[in-house]
Amino acid sequence: MGPFLSTGIIRAALRCHTAQPVGPARRSIYPGQSPGKSGLGERVQQALVLILILLSGGVLAQDPAQPLRLGVIGDSLSTGYAGIAWSSTDPRPRNWVELLASSGRADPGPWQDRPEGRQRPGFAFVWAASGAGTAEILAAGWVEAAAQALAAGRIEAVAVFIGHDDFRALLTARSIGQVVSDGVVDSLLADLDGRFSQILNRLGEARRGRILVHTLAEWQRTPFIRSLGLNPDEYRRLANAVARANGIIRAAARRRGLAVVDIERLTHSVLGGATLRVGGLVVETGYSADASRCCFIADGMHPGTLVSALIANQVIPVLNAECGTAIPIFSPAESLAAAGLADLSPPPEGGP
Repeated sequence: MGPFLSTGIIRAALRCHTAQPVGPARRSIYPGQSPGKSGLGERVQQALVLILILLSGGVLAQDPAQPLRLGVIGDSLSTGYAGIAWSSTDPRPRNWVELLASSGRADPGPWQDRPEGRQRPGFAFVWAASGAGTAEILAAGWVEAAAQALAAGRIEAVAVFIGHDDFRALLTARSIGQVVSDGVVDSLLADLDGRFSQILNRLGEARRGRILVHTLAEWQRTPFIRSLGLNPDEYRRLANAVARANGIIRAAARRRGLAVVDIERLTHSVLGGATLRVGGLVVETGYSADASRCCFIADGMHPGTLVSALIANQVIPVLNAECGTAIPIFSPAESLAAAGLADLSPPPEGGP
């Protein structure tokens, strides 16, 4: 077999051994990562890993030819930017999934013209659509498709990044001058709670692979929302709704022992000021046609490549912890290069 043993081979061997239960007592498929007592099945898995390590001479190497197979359930933040107006400073923006795929960090499946009847080209394992909320994802049968892919071992993990568009009613009501009552907000959140639980329960029934739960972005901080001229009460109502939604999402993940990717915290820190520094480059957190550098594409709602790289960097450590991978995060220089911007970082001390 040679001196190196691919972690992809180990993952394949473990998948062949037994299905992975998903629930409150989540167990890792790798030794030393279990939060609770090891059962017989896990001890057998650990023994299998040790045998494979001994056969390989004790050296593990991440096989770059076998990136982790990642599925995604989501909306336009995950499905791609076809048909969305592009920023002149980021002429070919890529979202976080596209960055993971193009860099070989993860495999969301082959690119297809109409994967599983979806309305636009995309990756086979990305069950997402622009404008989709939890209701649309369930109605389309994409949760079922993702669960089947998990159960069959076609994907090793699935990221659930859905719920932003469950709040469209708040913005629609604002645009036509209606007053959104607390009762409407409560109803939206109750619906989100029920449907999000449906999604996680069905994925958990696959009893295999890993489920990553993403919190929602604080999209009330985006340039689009800021441009609407919301009064303080309207802005507070929207911000509170997003915060309560994230509380629901965290609680749903906690009840099932699932890992959380905290996008809420990321957007709070990234969009809290007027500018963001990436390497040596200062980037505007808003968007304007005259801006030389900005975080968003022209619609003011969807992040450009730089912020997408930051989202990917939130996902990567959780994937590594859950799946035993060693995927590197995007460096500032790599993020800037992906966005077509030169890295203006100062040279190291003593350098040219």
